[in-house]
Amino acid sequence: MEQNKSHINPFEPLTSKNQAQNAGANPVQGEMHSDPVSAQGNNTQTSAENPENKTYRTPSVRSWILFLLTGFLLMLVYIYNSGHANKALRTKEKLTKELKELHSESISIESQITNASTQSALTKRLEGSGLKEITTPPIKLMRKGKDE
Repeated sequence: MEQNKSHINPFEPLTSKNQAQNAGANPVQGEMHSDPVSAQGNNTQTSAENPENKTYRTPSVRSWILFLLTGFLLMLVYIYNSGHANKALRTKEKLTKELKELHSESISIESQITNASTQSALTKRLEGSGLKEITTPPIKLMRKGKDE
């Protein structure tokens, strides 16, 4: 598999072979170039800056700006997401509290209805109206039919 010779890794040290290719590709400094890395002019370290005598390409300003913009966008997404999650959590806690209150209210109303419908509670409520509790068992009324 042969690599594309026009693409150069900016962090790979330049060997004499790579330097020769670059020198042949860009013979004049002031000329417009299609390669943005070589068009930036002096973006390599000299041998005085690099004691091992290896020349490295420094990342372009454009790549740093893209990196910083990407980081900034990720931070914005993270901040928005955490705010949205906190809001959802507060809403959930509020609804849970309201549900517990309504549940306890329904239990208390149910117990009041159960107590109000007992026979002793009905007797106490109907005492003032003149109605009394039946103490004799009911009698079954029979209709005389044609058979009897």
